[in-house]
Amino acid sequence: MSIFFLYNINKMSRFDRNQFPHDKDNRIQNMYYDINIHTIFNRTNLQNIKNKFIKYGSYLIKYEKYSIQPEVSRLEYICHIGKYTSITPTIQVRDDPTPENYKKLVEFNNKRERYCVECSRYMNIQKDFNNRINDICIRIRDIKMQQNKSRNHYKKYYCC
Repeated sequence: MSIFFLYNINKMSRFDRNQFPHDKDNRIQNMYYDINIHTIFNRTNLQNIKNKFIKYGSYLIKYEKYSIQPEVSRLEYICHIGKYTSITPTIQVRDDPTPENYKKLVEFNNKRERYCVECSRYMNIQKDFNNRINDICIRIRDIKMQQNKSRNHYKKYYCC
């Protein structure tokens, strides 16, 4: 059963893999999927790979913090305010059912719905970024563990 599973993993194409954001040349994706860190015992190579992952992870964290999070906060605020201010146009339509007031109400509701849809889209982007950041952190943790194993292996067999 495990041989079948490994065969299917190796058979997986590049397009079936998770895409990392802002990785134009797919360098991070190739490092993430193609490099088997458990077969590398050279600590310098592991350190170089770890540094690349750390650099990319910090870039994603900064991008999410300064570009995506402010947009999400702004849109959530607009949607939140829109829910409470939608009472006023509804009361105006109820008190004065003119076509102008009804048109304002419909326009207001359409605008609020557009903001809510855009907010949900940004929240999905934010979740995707957070998933990729978590994947990178897991890979960095695995590299650190492999570095410790290789150091212990070196101490055990090559030291006096």
